[in-house]
Amino acid sequence: MSEANSTPELDPHVYIPPNSLDMIGCQLFRPSQITTIPDRFNWLWDGYLALQQITLLTGQWKIGKTSLLSCLLSRMGQGGELVGLEVKPGRAIVLSEEGASLWRGRSLRHGIGEHVEFAFRPFLHRPTMRHWGMLMENLKQIHRREKLDLVVFDPLATLWPCRDENSVASILEALEPIRDLAREGPAVLLLHHPRKLHSNGGCDSRGSGAMTAFVDCLMEMHWFAPAGEPDRRRRLMAWSRRDTTPRQLLIEMTADGTDYVTANPAEPEGLLIGIIVQLLEAQPNLCASEILDRWPAGQPRPRPAALYAVLSRAIQDDLLVRTGTGNRYDPYRFRCKGSEAIVNQDPV
Repeated sequence: MSEANSTPELDPHVYIPPNSLDMIGCQLFRPSQITTIPDRFNWLWDGYLALQQITLLTGQWKIGKTSLLSCLLSRMGQGGELVGLEVKPGRAIVLSEEGASLWRGRSLRHGIGEHVEFAFRPFLHRPTMRHWGMLMENLKQIHRREKLDLVVFDPLATLWPCRDENSVASILEALEPIRDLAREGPAVLLLHHPRKLHSNGGCDSRGSGAMTAFVDCLMEMHWFAPAGEPDRRRRLMAWSRRDTTPRQLLIEMTADGTDYVTANPAEPEGLLIGIIVQLLEAQPNLCASEILDRWPAGQPRPRPAALYAVLSRAIQDDLLVRTGTGNRYDPYRFRCKGSEAIVNQDPV
């Protein structure tokens, strides 16, 4: 290669101005310059909600998402803590599919004050992109006048213009105006419903994965006990762009239904998971009845419903892998995460 065509080595002691994408007005930064940019990240609810960020909370119908929201709105009046995490005071707007009577009761029960405003069923029908954009522009105007800290869509599916939740293009088209709103300053909370079939942790949100990839913080609310049991505990799981977001949190609704507090799992659950892992490490690919048949002597054997609940949580926590369709001819079989699957081999 000739000297004229060779690439010169950069002298680390000589400052070279960074390039820029002039045609679109975008500056390029080197790592040394990025470190000088102030980090203005500001939590509204520590670990879960931050100003200028979008959080997606997914959970089954009637699992308690709106109750958790009500507790959060109440705390925003004066600031305080929710499930042991700091909540800063601020103003909020909630766009809800529910009517005024339900929120009247929640406001009285949870002590939600005048710092929150509600829009009940803002659209009579599914909005067009034009009306969706008008709504976002209205919210931005309110924020510029009065500074909003939180905007909530509860639930997103009944409020936004997306007609095909499995279409990446439709999802992104409807989400971009929400991103524009968040850039103005407020935190945005989207409440959403899960897909019908069980999925691995972080993938419960209904529709295209473009939504879960788009948001800054992804939260899921799961039952702690089987859904039919009167257990007030719920398991929160979260994935975020920030390391300070709690990966898992066990919470419990108080007996009077006015607050969520942190809860401790029953000690036997940890013991059950330990025994299950030992059994599956010794012999992978067991179904639930075979796990019970091999339960160690001298250890209390759980009821089938309790075992199924622990197995489901272990799958959500990525401890176990489940195969099979779940019918009588092809029951669910379980193995530890990372172990080799046993194919076409019945346990003896």
